[in-house]
Amino acid sequence: MIDGNRLIFKNRMRYFLVQHRECYGMDIFFARNDDTKFRLVVRQDVNEEHDDTDQLISNNWLEKEYDAQGILIIQSKIKCEYEHNKLIHQIKYQHSPRGELMGHTETFLEYDSTQKLTYKKEMIFNAESQIIGKNEFYYNELGQINFSKKFEYTVGMYSAGKKAVFKSNSKFSYDIDHHVLEEETSSYSNGRLVEMYNIEYYANKIVSKNIRIFNYQGQLLSNSLYKYNDKGKLVEGIEFEYDKDNNVVGKCRMYYGSDNNIARKKMFKYNSDNRVIDAGEFCYDEKARLTCYKKSKYDDSKIVGSSHDDYDTAGLLKQASLSKYADRQYIGYDESFYKYDSDGHVVKVSTCRYDANGKFTDRSEIKYQYHDGKTVLQTEQRYDANNRLLKSSESDFGDGAAFTSGDLRTDATLANKKLTQEIHSWVNVSKQAVSSSAPNPARPLLHSIVQGYTGQHR
Repeated sequence: MIDGNRLIFKNRMRYFLVQHRECYGMDIFFARNDDTKFRLVVRQDVNEEHDDTDQLISNNWLEKEYDAQGILIIQSKIKCEYEHNKLIHQIKYQHSPRGELMGHTETFLEYDSTQKLTYKKEMIFNAESQIIGKNEFYYNELGQINFSKKFEYTVGMYSAGKKAVFKSNSKFSYDIDHHVLEEETSSYSNGRLVEMYNIEYYANKIVSKNIRIFNYQGQLLSNSLYKYNDKGKLVEGIEFEYDKDNNVVGKCRMYYGSDNNIARKKMFKYNSDNRVIDAGEFCYDEKARLTCYKKSKYDDSKIVGSSHDDYDTAGLLKQASLSKYADRQYIGYDESFYKYDSDGHVVKVSTCRYDANGKFTDRSEIKYQYHDGKTVLQTEQRYDANNRLLKSSESDFGDGAAFTSGDLRTDATLANKKLTQEIHSWVNVSKQAVSSSAPNPARPLLHSIVQGYTGQHR
């Protein structure tokens, strides 16, 4: 049953056990995308045209693709032409769930005298019908892809007869049972080799992948190796980064859970002596959401800084621990806890401080109040180990008669203002809303590893 842009099945699991099914006049297919996650393809409104000998000469249909939750992600109108019952031409118009044209692909196919497929060409157009890509596939006598070429163009380049800005060439090899064994691909940008990858298979399942990235001068920038289990699921990956002298300057080791989701990531940065100077670790839950971030800094193989951040399911920092060092000597640590309002703004940061022996020394509380998403009032109190108030400060960011932060003050904060108007030097004040979002673990490698240890938390 189709309800708006959502596909609903009375017995959903029954359909996940098959690859093709007819239901209420629709053809239903289950396929996997590049991430090996299921997608649902529904084909409906099929129209066919035959010649006098009843051979198919053309057909068209509407095709809809849904994600695992049954949400419509793309819909296509497809038209095909045939000769001797063989597909020779296809046009596929792709639309968004709301019906806007996203682009179209036009495909041409060629056969030998025995009607075996030998060549296929795909021309890719944007929403304005301008060519932005071309794919070519060459087939062996068994109908398997032997070689392929892919091209990408900026708008107007193809019609002007200019070379593609990006292209890739792929070669395939097969075993005696006609299963693919290996795929080798070289990719070029503006005519220069920028990437090479090699994929190995066993029993039609991927077992390993190797990706190498180069700069325009041909220098190796990174080398990545990925391993898969006997079901073709990604389980582990390791990536190396190199300097101009081909020395390893960074390493990233990744571990994966179900559905190929990242579970843990360890990152290291090295100096010219191949010693670790920075290290970071990211932990994720079963939905690939960041749950913790650990980082450490080293000097001559000795740790001189470390921190540990924990995040909630919304990606907001909820707890942070910062180890402090002076002259390479450990002097203690801070523990901070964060509280947020319904809009995700920090409203309270509570910090406890400890010496090198783990003895509690003092604590502080910083509170924030907001108006229209901007910080208008910040108050801070600091207490000793016996909970006696040491210092109190307030920063007023009210801006004009229309609204001032005085409208938000309580009697307590007004009393605290009399004690001091200065903000202690270790408080970082911003006129913008305080942010405690998670670090970005994306490429380039090590981009979010240790930013420095000055006794201040991020």
